[in-house]
Amino acid sequence: MAAERRILVIEDEDKLRRVLELQLRSGGFEVELASNGEDGRKLASHADLILTDLRLPGMDGLSLMERLHEEGVTAPVIVMTAYGSPESLREARQLGAFAVLDKPFEMDALVPLVQHALDSHLR
Repeated sequence: MAAERRILVIEDEDKLRRVLELQLRSGGFEVELASNGEDGRKLASHADLILTDLRLPGMDGLSLMERLHEEGVTAPVIVMTAYGSPESLREARQLGAFAVLDKPFEMDALVPLVQHALDSHLR
């Protein structure tokens, strides 16, 4: 049996972080949680995929993506945002975001998107 894929969720809103965790666990993933960019950065090297909010306390999602790239983290990143400007969304894509999800999004779409990102990354 294959090992569970590890998803790192970086979200500062407690309730949403918990909902994302439950949704991903029900999809068969192992889930690690962080409530800010710096804590997420420390856990990122062990993740198969990173799901991060764009707006985070301290280090925001774009700065986090830059740091991860500098540190050689190659896991695909899916960015979530309720406040994305065209410039920040373009920058997220330039930094290699696999996808950008506008909040609120359909939770039922999350697991298939994560699986697609993982499958695409393995090719």
